[in-house]
Amino acid sequence: MLKREDFLKERISASKRELFDQTIQYMLQRRIIIINYNDKSVFLRTSQETLQIFEASIIWPMVDSYYITLLFALSLTQNKNVEASLIQKRIQWLGESLYLDKTLFFFESCNQESIKNAVNTFLEMKVLQRNSVFINIHPNYQDEKKLEALLAKVNNYRMQVSSKDILNADNVTSYQIQD
Repeated sequence: MLKREDFLKERISASKRELFDQTIQYMLQRRIIIINYNDKSVFLRTSQETLQIFEASIIWPMVDSYYITLLFALSLTQNKNVEASLIQKRIQWLGESLYLDKTLFFFESCNQESIKNAVNTFLEMKVLQRNSVFINIHPNYQDEKKLEALLAKVNNYRMQVSSKDILNADNVTSYQIQD
């Protein structure tokens, strides 16, 4: 979903196992992760909190831009259409309102460029569709439950922890390696 954002050079996918392995090697060399080869688990090093917080501070606002775009898309199930020339401004207004209500953590999420990328991505994913001068919900997502499921999926990638949780010295996140 974030393929339009600048920080992605190459996408890791099942067909690019070599790129995945290179990324893991890079993270090992930089001492960002530790691998326990006995049980095939990967641990984020807690001594790398600053790097992790920095990376998250770049990614989370972008994810929130996609989140507020989907929230706005939910309103299109009732309103049906919005002029394509106005959609970014309306999403930005929604984001700023959520930020003022402290529902959105990053004001950067209201950035026009990220919102434009999110709208274009959802047009490409056939969540939204362009009809003449209007944008509305694609028929694939007319069912609110399907749109809410996508919103919940994006919500899983939003900031869910406080900096106090991240900086906890005993906090180590573990992931299992799949063969």
